[in-house]
Amino acid sequence: MKICIDPGHGGYDPGAVGPTGLKEKNVTLPVAMLLADILRAAGQEVILTRDSDNTPWDSDNDLWKRCQIANDYGADVFVSIHINSAANPAATGTETYCVAFGGEGEKIARSVQKELVAALGLPDRGIKAANFYVLKRTDMPAILTELAFISNPDEEYMMRTDDFLSRAAEAIAQGIGNLYGFAVKGKAPSSNAVTITCGGQTFSGMLIGDITYAPVRAVAEALGKQVGWDGNTRTVTIS
Repeated sequence: MKICIDPGHGGYDPGAVGPTGLKEKNVTLPVAMLLADILRAAGQEVILTRDSDNTPWDSDNDLWKRCQIANDYGADVFVSIHINSAANPAATGTETYCVAFGGEGEKIARSVQKELVAALGLPDRGIKAANFYVLKRTDMPAILTELAFISNPDEEYMMRTDDFLSRAAEAIAQGIGNLYGFAVKGKAPSSNAVTITCGGQTFSGMLIGDITYAPVRAVAEALGKQVGWDGNTRTVTIS
């Protein structure tokens, strides 16, 4: 297959920015680069719309240029990688878009979404249809995935880890491979990844030194607690 991977934003466009300053463009690019390596190792042909923090086209033509790269390449599948953001820092989860239900794009979106939810351990926000430019103007089946919420302090923290980046890339590759019948060789989870079971639910965490880091809101709510966030003082309250 010929697959075009589009790391969202880049260069002059940082995308969404998290509470500690992490930029969306600096998450989408490493995920895309890892995804490209995994797909190539599985015998697929891959092109990226950008492979550095360099967008040589001007801002007015940004989305058009990304579509042109995919169309000129003759890609069979287009995958645009993004990170979500919301005014409410409690917003959480993973979702994947296609241009309309009932076509090949929906099949890809469902297969990739299933793997992402399993790999990242975040709430499943489902498959959605949207008239995003890169979904409408590409000649091949296309999806746009929103891996997590950079506006959520817990999820922004996760995005800073190699474990999150590799899990996201492997899940997208697995979703495409499952649908189109090629094998993807998965990588072992990061040695500092841990599984947390709480209130009958399972969450992914990280072991750094002798301290286990967990998604605070998700674990607290599993225990029946209420969680508040003060963005001015960067304070989490649990009651």
